[in-house]
Amino acid sequence: MNPIVLLVGRINSFLRVVKEDRHEGLHNLQVLQSIIDQGTLRYQGTQEFNYTGEAFQLSFPNLLLALDCARFIREKCTEVDLIMPLVISSRSHSDPVFQSAEYPPEILVHQGLQPLFTGGLHEEIDDSILLDEDRPYFILQREKKADVANVNRWLPKKRRRTLAMLAGLLVIAMGLISRTLPYNNYTKTVADKSIEKKSIAVIPFNNKIIGRDSLLVDGMMDEIRNHLSRMDGLKVISPISSNRYVSSSKSISQIAQELNVEYILEGSVSEWDDRIRIVVQLVNVVHDEQLWGETYEWELKDIFAIQSEVSQNIARTLRQNISPELSSQIDRAPTNKIEAYNEVMASRELNRIRTKASMEESLKRLDHALEIDPQYVDALAQKAVTISVMGTLGYGADTDLNNSLAERYALQAIKLDPLNSQAYAALGNVYFIMHKWDQAETSFQIAIQNNPNNALAFYWYSLELRYLGEMNKAIEYGSIAAELDPLYPVIQTGHALTCIMADRLDLTEEIIDKGAVIFQNYFGYHWILGYYQMAKEDYEQAIRSFTRSQELSPAINSIQRQIMFCKGKLGHKKEVEEYIRSHDGSDPESLINLASAYMGLGDEDKCIDYLKQFASTGRITPSELYNVKFREVFKDSKHKDFVAQINQISRGVH
Repeated sequence: MNPIVLLVGRINSFLRVVKEDRHEGLHNLQVLQSIIDQGTLRYQGTQEFNYTGEAFQLSFPNLLLALDCARFIREKCTEVDLIMPLVISSRSHSDPVFQSAEYPPEILVHQGLQPLFTGGLHEEIDDSILLDEDRPYFILQREKKADVANVNRWLPKKRRRTLAMLAGLLVIAMGLISRTLPYNNYTKTVADKSIEKKSIAVIPFNNKIIGRDSLLVDGMMDEIRNHLSRMDGLKVISPISSNRYVSSSKSISQIAQELNVEYILEGSVSEWDDRIRIVVQLVNVVHDEQLWGETYEWELKDIFAIQSEVSQNIARTLRQNISPELSSQIDRAPTNKIEAYNEVMASRELNRIRTKASMEESLKRLDHALEIDPQYVDALAQKAVTISVMGTLGYGADTDLNNSLAERYALQAIKLDPLNSQAYAALGNVYFIMHKWDQAETSFQIAIQNNPNNALAFYWYSLELRYLGEMNKAIEYGSIAAELDPLYPVIQTGHALTCIMADRLDLTEEIIDKGAVIFQNYFGYHWILGYYQMAKEDYEQAIRSFTRSQELSPAINSIQRQIMFCKGKLGHKKEVEEYIRSHDGSDPESLINLASAYMGLGDEDKCIDYLKQFASTGRITPSELYNVKFREVFKDSKHKDFVAQINQISRGVH
């Protein structure tokens, strides 16, 4: 008997929806893919291919599993208002071309499978409804329910437990995402040159309050900044860059010049008769004039109202249009638990340090915040970001677990607040790590739409575009991130790498020159300096830079890979060969190290051989075609088939 095939047709009106609302179309496709992934896993199926514009095709070892999966998909899709036909047949009966529009939105069973329906099972098909001779399908009775127990007859106990656990996690994730992803149309380009944005930085207030309440005041600045950053007409500098001016002796004009902004919001906070006095002023640095100022004398518990009023006043002063929806967001307090708020503020500061110890402590603070207020959206979103970043930095022991946890907390935050930009950014980063390109892109775009000044969302999206070899777009989005966070070394050096790979060394030189002083103690600055020197074929200087990078961060194993490539180029053959002998090629990291070492020695054939083995692990992406070490060998026409294979890795092909 041929395997049973289940074809899941195109969402009804999908092409129309995509044309009218690209955002909704991508969202529907993402939801459908997740439901199908869940059903495939739950009912022991395999996916033959992903969405092609016609159908998903799933194969099952028997009819019962195919029927149960079809019912499961229909039920889940009905819950999220997606309608499409599902056709069950054998391999020999499968249509050569599956046109969804020709079939009703039901579960259809090929007539050739009728003999398999015996006894009570035969009642499940409606013999009175046969479509026509060209499409010999019966309609499955709708009142029948999927029986999960059917799966147990075909799976060993250990496998049942594993699938049940994974399916449960998917149910939670899909239940959240299907109910919460907004359907706003993302139509604006991110770099609309016709809109001249007013630029502003909120620099640290002179905070004279001592103790835990000082965190509350620091948080107020962050919240004012966050409120302003949601306004389309403003360019708002990220807190990581603007907070560098704590207790700075620099003048307002110097700070504005370094951050490249026209307006500065500054202030001071002090205690006065059991109340707090907050003095704020908005300065137009270009014309050296105060545009607006105010003094507030309120109780500390009213701090959320203060930050809302300040944000609204600044918006009016800068002639920003505030929609009723945005006004409601600004007026809404993030939590009514001051202690939980303080913990989240402490977590943000710890995250900026970026060490393993600081981020582990950050998670503890967030856990405490959520114990106090389980519905605290910002704490959930911050936890998703923290776990995601820890995974990226290699601080998590289990990458899959990190991704699962980050996804869970992001979706919980989105469920409570569908407009939370940080939650979508974290979700996008998780999908990016998992190479789920479509889901990542959709999440990043929603994050940017909800907060057009979210530097991290722009940066992470630029990394995805770089991985996919879309270098011009990667530079565009990376440039915006770098402009929003001009003093954050992670974003600056990450963007510099994109520029080097795109052969835009002129842009890289600007970043290197700017960071020569302020990024001297950051390992990534010296890494990017070495990579730039490697691109210029100055291998001796590159080794010095990489060595300094390694001194600052000994745990980054990939630095040695760059050093060995450079030593190979300089003719240190014995040392490189010894390095090669220390690798057995048993894991992806070892394979890429070997490819790099052999390329340094000039052995292109062995380099390509190990790159192909690396590709077989599923880890290679089109960005390798732009890698300074490999891009020349990829230009050789004899490797065009391999290049074509790498280029097949794009959004929608997993």
